[in-house]
Amino acid sequence: MRHIALKLLGVLAMGDVDAISEPKRRSLLPQWRGIRPDILSRDGRRWVECGRTSMDKLEHLMTRRDLDEVLVMCYGRQNDPSSSRLSRSRAKHPRGAVLRFHIWNPEDVDWISKRLMGSNDVEGKMTKDGLLLSLNGERCLMRLERMNV
Repeated sequence: MRHIALKLLGVLAMGDVDAISEPKRRSLLPQWRGIRPDILSRDGRRWVECGRTSMDKLEHLMTRRDLDEVLVMCYGRQNDPSSSRLSRSRAKHPRGAVLRFHIWNPEDVDWISKRLMGSNDVEGKMTKDGLLLSLNGERCLMRLERMNV
């Protein structure tokens, strides 16, 4: 359920961007056929990964010029945005996709996981400190740490 909670946070973090959750392989551009995002903007310029993501995949995505942004939704320290490998890759490909990490508090992700049902009433507003979330009538301020590579 944590992965679904992260996907919900990813869709809310994209704001009013029209997004597809788990796009079908045939809807992806040919250069993406080997890998799939958890969430993709309909224009194909914003890619969202949820949970633990391999360094190889992150490095590959951030070097792509056909992406504007790669957003990694994680909790705790699932991924290491301070990795020297990512910094070296950014130095080699300065015009590649912007790699942004949204690191959520694990207790907040669990709060969402426990309240998700088959059908959900969701509203969210991003703030400078996180996300003000209303889920099935309950409200919570989700704490967020942002890091860019």
